[in-house]
Parts: sequence; structure tokens; C-alpha cells
Amino acid sequence: MIAFGIDIGTTTLRASAVEITVGPFGKKEYCPLGEPLCQFTPYEGATLKEMEILEALKEWSREMPTPDIGTLLFTGEAQRAPNAASLGEKLTEEWRGLFSAQLDPELETRVAAFGSGAVALSAQRLGNPVLHFDVGGGTTNMAWIENGEIKDTACLDLGARKWIFDPQTHRVVRKTRQAAAIELLLNLPAVEEVDEATAESLASAIAGWILDLGGVPNELVVVPWKGPRKIADAAVLSFSGGVVDCLAPGAGGNFSYGDIGPWLAKALVAQGRALKKEIHLSKEQGRATAFGVSAYGFQVSGNSIFSQLTERLVNVPLYEAEAALATTLPATAAIRVAHATPDLTSLTALAETWAAKLSQKPSPRVLVFVFEKNLAKTFGFLLQKAAGATGVKFAVLDEISLPAAEPGLPARTLDLVAAPEQGRFLVTVKSLRRF
Repeated sequence: MIAFGIDIGTTTLRASAVEITVGPFGKKEYCPLGEPLCQFTPYEGATLKEMEILEALKEWSREMPTPDIGTLLFTGEAQRAPNAASLGEKLTEEWRGLFSAQLDPELETRVAAFGSGAVALSAQRLGNPVLHFDVGGGTTNMAWIENGEIKDTACLDLGARKWIFDPQTHRVVRKTRQAAAIELLLNLPAVEEVDEATAESLASAIAGWILDLGGVPNELVVVPWKGPRKIADAAVLSFSGGVVDCLAPGAGGNFSYGDIGPWLAKALVAQGRALKKEIHLSKEQGRATAFGVSAYGFQVSGNSIFSQLTERLVNVPLYEAEAALATTLPATAAIRVAHATPDLTSLTALAETWAAKLSQKPSPRVLVFVFEKNLAKTFGFLLQKAAGATGVKFAVLDEISLPAAEPGLPARTLDLVAAPEQGRFLVTVKSLRRF
């Protein structure tokens, strides 16, 4: 199976392709294909240059096989571009297997944490929490990882390209709305020109906010931590994102990027070391999100599925099981069954409950049940027996871990692609928040 991951970000346009194989016992292996794409994201003011982006991706993809599945992300300031929707639609048309998805910050954070290697690092450092930062031009995504499992995530409206300046004259040519807020919070006059002292001052303050975790001004928080998190409790600070590219050997001079990325990268590392923390710089650097979404932006179901479906399903709304039983479902829906117990009596009762639901009118035409535990085939046969001929086509998948719905965060949808030769489904979790 071939998967594409495309990240159209504040600063850089990146694309990655991987080949996924599923071995014995469901073990997944990821093999990168060819050279990943990396270039500056072209803008005209705040508008994305669609033709340049399309041509760059077409040129890159000519050396790649046709994808079976893929995910497209608009991240940071690119999410706010007025033409992101039209560009997403054009890219979806270009690759039939590529699904446009503006991931919400939590999901974006997760794929960056996987793609950077921070989750794998945590699995090797049992009992030593890893705090991962994916620092880009527009936002900073943070993940708290323990024993190889992401426990919490947050997102800040802080990055390197809040002020964009001419690399030659150092005059500011564009500011984001957050730049003015930062200037006000720091009691600074409006920044019109960036010199070394100004860049160091801004970078030091932003790095301090990022590493403070709980002390960031509310107007700069996109998604807060769900629980109390203190940097003192982290053993390792891990960094990825475009800002980390500035630390790579051969990176350009401080002013060559036209933003404060080089100063911000150095400030984050210096302040992290001053806290006596082990520092991990991802070898994927700014590629972490694109690689993460190509390799980890979807899940592979267990092979004990029960399915009456062969077609690809796109943008299927995801419901919690309890809420779904109490509402009228659309024509196609997915149901997250979180706490199913494996005993036959409980599964039979659950199947009968859903059979009764499906007998009501109007009923959905297509229904997908998603379990974490290996229960799909058993539940599928029980539901088929209990429901009889309802006219509803359904599939039951297992070994898929879906995040629970949370107040204040966008509802989520699923894309599902059958991989019949392996007896599995590929499942992409997306946000309903559109471009």
C-alpha cells in the first residue's frame, strides 16, 4: 500500500511517500519512497499561489507510484489562507487516492510526534516522559508522551513567521495578527525592522512562553493542555518542525529565512539546556509532519473484520455509541464503541440493541462500527443474525484506536479504504472543520 502525506505550512511545502506492509500479527512496516519534497510555501500576500504549489507537487509525484491513500494538511498560517479550500479541492482531484483533510491541532500534533520519532524515543525511555515540540512558522504543537503513548496534547499560536522581513533590508514586509498581540504583551513598540537585538529579544520571549507550558497568555493558546503539565516533570525535550531546520549543518545565515526561526531555534535549545533537560532534535526536522501523516496519518484495522462493504467511504461522520443510539443518524455513519467487553452475553446484548435501532425509520444505509479490541468478526455475525434483512449495509472493524469526542473541538470524520488482498481497512481520522 502506498500513502502520500502533504503538509502545506506557514513556511514550507513538504510531501512524503511511504510504502506500508502489514506482516504477521499485524506488525506494520514503513519504507520511505524516493526523495521527499521540501520548498518554501509560495504566497502572494496572505494568498497561497495555487499554480506554483500544484506544479511543484505534480513534478515531485512523477517519480512516485499512484497512492492508495493519503492525507493533505494545511497547517499554521496556511490554514487561514482565503484560497485553501479551492487548492484542497484541486489537489484532491489530482490524486483520486488523496483525501483533503484540515486536521485539527490535536491530530496534527499526534502525527508530528510519531513522524519525528518522539513516540519511538519514549518507548525506549520507560518511566521518563518525553515532551515533544513541533515548532513551525505559525504554530507550536506539543505532545506529552509516556512509555510510547501520547498522553496529552496542546497547541500554541506561536511560531517563527509572525514577522516576515526582507532578508536584504531586514524591513518587515508582513505581520500576522498575532505579531501585534505579542508586541503588546511584551510592551514593545511596533516592530518595523528586525536587527539582531530585536530578533533575539522576540525569540527569547517566545521560547520562554513555549517552554513555560502553563504560563502562556490565553490569546496565544489554540488548544490548552487537558491536565496540569510542568516542564520539570519531563525528562527529555524533543524538537521538530521547520524551526529545527535552522540548526542543521549548512543552514543559511540568520537573516536568510526572512523570519526569526534561527534565533527561536537557538533560544529553545539554550533555554531547554538551562533547565538541565536532555535535548532530542528530530532527524526528520521539518519533515516530521509530512512523514508522520504519510506513515501514521491513518490506521490499519485488524484482519478479523466483518464487512459487507467494498467501496471507499469518504467523510463519514463519527459518533460515540451512546449518543448514536439516541439520535437520528445520517445515511452513512461510523460508530465508536469504546468500552465493549469480550464476553458473548454482553456482545449479544449490544448487537440486539443495535438491531432494534436499525429497525427504526429512517435508518442509515451504511453503518461502520469501530472497536479497539479484537471483536469485529464476532460482533458482526451477532448483529447480522439479530438485525436480519434491514437493507442496511455494515462493516465492523477492530484494532482501531479513535479519540473520543471532546467539547470545544471539531467533530471528526473517517475515510475508509478496503485493502481486500490483506483483509483489512485503512482508516483516516479527520476533522469536520473544513477549509
